[in-house]
Amino acid sequence: QERKAYTGQRFHMEPSLTIPLARAAGYKLDSQFKLMYTHYQQEVPEDLDPTYLEYGLGNLDSSTTRVLPSVRVNGGLVFDRMGSWNKNLYTQTLEPEFQYLYVPYKNQDHIGLFDTTTMRQDYYSLFSDRRFAGLDRISDANRVSVGATSRIFDHDSVERLRVTLGQAYNLTNPKVTLTPVDSQSTNSRSLLTLDADAHPSDYWFLRGGVQYDTEQSEVSSGNSAVEYRKQGF
Repeated sequence: QERKAYTGQRFHMEPSLTIPLARAAGYKLDSQFKLMYTHYQQEVPEDLDPTYLEYGLGNLDSSTTRVLPSVRVNGGLVFDRMGSWNKNLYTQTLEPEFQYLYVPYKNQDHIGLFDTTTMRQDYYSLFSDRRFAGLDRISDANRVSVGATSRIFDHDSVERLRVTLGQAYNLTNPKVTLTPVDSQSTNSRSLLTLDADAHPSDYWFLRGGVQYDTEQSEVSSGNSAVEYRKQGF
């Protein structure tokens, strides 16, 4: 039997303005302003499948508009030094960075979920302006993210190792949830995220990552992968 689901049409535009505040060799500081406009036309059948009701997705507006501004300031430094190992020269960098993101809260429980899910947690998501993948939920944010990347390049400027470590701190915990029945986050800190990529030879690639919950003092998740590429890059 076919499940009765809601349907909809969505129009979204996101004009942005980026203003470099400081930029030179070895450092940068940028600001970005966005205005996110989304309009939905939604149709909810009277015999909507009960599964949607269980997730609180039965009370959708037939026509609704969401307008949200966002402000983001991010910056970083780059330090590097030369060294030698086994008579071969290499370059090592240290690249600390930070970001402040502010998005005001807006209730979005009356908007259906069409292509949105929780974003995968990794180092780069700490510096994203989105908490969800997709447009149906735009999370409020009052967040500071800090992290650092270290890279090692060989004498041919090939990146052989990259290690990243970072964490985000919520000055105000976000209220927007994926579904209306989900609980709001109570963690003031994100997972402490460590990612590493190694390229020890022309054909071998090693990757790994660990997410550590500093509030619960336990490892939340981890991953690793080994790749062999005969054609090189």
